[in-house]
Amino acid sequence: MAQDEPDVNHRRMREILQFLREQHPEQSLANHIGNVQIPPDNNQIHWDSSLLEHLDLLTHALDLKGGPSDIGPPTFEIPNNERRSLVEYYDAEIWAEDEFFEDDINVEFDFNDPYPNLPPWNGPNSSDYREDNIENPTQIPTPYVTQDGEMTSGIPRQMNELEGMEAWAWYSPMGVSHNPWGIYVQRKAPAAIAEIFFRDMDSRYEAWCLASRLLLHHEYFHFLSQYHCDSSSFSQPKEMKYNRYNAWCHQNQMDAREEAVANAYAFEKEELHMSKNKDERKLVDGWFSKQPRPYRDYVDFYRKMDLGYFSVAYQQESPIGSMSISPNLMVARRYKQKPLFPVPVYFVDDAKPEFNAPKMVTFSSITYSPKVARTRSKGKIPSWVFEKTDELIQLIQGKSIDKLNKLHRMNSKTHWKQNISGYRAIWTQVKNYNGWMIIFVGTHKEYDTYQARHKL
Repeated sequence: MAQDEPDVNHRRMREILQFLREQHPEQSLANHIGNVQIPPDNNQIHWDSSLLEHLDLLTHALDLKGGPSDIGPPTFEIPNNERRSLVEYYDAEIWAEDEFFEDDINVEFDFNDPYPNLPPWNGPNSSDYREDNIENPTQIPTPYVTQDGEMTSGIPRQMNELEGMEAWAWYSPMGVSHNPWGIYVQRKAPAAIAEIFFRDMDSRYEAWCLASRLLLHHEYFHFLSQYHCDSSSFSQPKEMKYNRYNAWCHQNQMDAREEAVANAYAFEKEELHMSKNKDERKLVDGWFSKQPRPYRDYVDFYRKMDLGYFSVAYQQESPIGSMSISPNLMVARRYKQKPLFPVPVYFVDDAKPEFNAPKMVTFSSITYSPKVARTRSKGKIPSWVFEKTDELIQLIQGKSIDKLNKLHRMNSKTHWKQNISGYRAIWTQVKNYNGWMIIFVGTHKEYDTYQARHKL
């Protein structure tokens, strides 16, 4: 939940510091982790971005302007067992035609698996993930500060039932000096949500991505709420109106509608992209229905978003328990306008190793496949096409996903295309290879044929 009070930011900060103490018990006795002083747990601890960045626990991942539906580039490193091997991308006759020998793909090097201890993704009945298996990562207790401020511990399923979306991510509003503005997502969240609620999906990677997009949609709605509230505010400072409304929401959670509307917004936005051959809608509903009220009341606004938009706007003007007037569609439509500036998104890394939490892409290494390199050396494709690809490589190498607006996700969901004035390149991660690889460069027509043949 977005909050004017420092509650959620400060509770999460206390949990992160407790996580550090548990990971480094000997050092924590001296209130130090490395050369950084860690204060003893107390209710006066404030959110400290500088400290978390210094400890490599806080990463500015991207800036959202149009909402999570605009995210096409890769977010996480793909598990090795969900990648395709290099030989799968080229037919034997093409190898022979281009003298593409086996030696080209059998170069010896040290492969650094981003998830070396990742267990198989065996579906909901896997014994590894039964709730009575104490080795199940989602059954491992983690630090948890209750809404009353008590330091305790909890497992992800319990925290989801207690706090809903706020257990995984939160929006910190603009104009609150003691809390930096932005959306904050715990890196362990996609893994925990996937393991608990999305085990029926065919792919762990896709389950991670679905969970993260839903979280971002939900929190992005809180940003929209403040953006449009501030836009209609005559207060000075303009954030004062939203802060008063937000404080009321915090004190009247059962009457406030924003959390329910935010879940409905997330469901509808993601529903446009859900797989047609899998009933992912039931999985999402299963997750949302396990959240407390008001989160699970999203059904009141599902496919009735004009009512949802109006409900939030109405309560911003007159926060009462029930509405006495009919929805004003003009008020609702303003929520469909894109904000003029983006909201920053941060990933908080307080995941225990047992969680096998997804790792953000870094693009530390980007190479051409041997086949593409051979095509380039023979001059079969204009040099300026490769120059454009080289420019993108230089732009994003070593960066994270906020630089990847020129890559667009393909149907396979683990491959991305780069459009280059009549040509296209395909980017992916290849099994047992480090980094990223460009496996295809060709004309649009060649791309269509290649995509269909290899089911990308």
